[in-house]
Amino acid sequence: MVVRFDYHGQVPGARERAAEHCRRVSDALQARYADLAARGLLYVLQVVRDCNADAPIEVLACSVNADAKAGGTDENLPG
Repeated sequence: MVVRFDYHGQVPGARERAAEHCRRVSDALQARYADLAARGLLYVLQVVRDCNADAPIEVLACSVNADAKAGGTDENLPG
């Protein structure tokens, strides 16, 4: 899942509030779908973007691990 919040860069503290919103929503998703997350079936990408600037999104955090396997451990795989 992608959790994205836009903010207005000219407003003091807007970026920090957007980043905090991302963290809260990501934490809520991880808590709500803890079983999926524990089995490696839920990944969250947290991004923010200054909607007044001509700039790309800023990646804050990502739960994807290159070594992770869908379904958790190898013991969950058939065969």
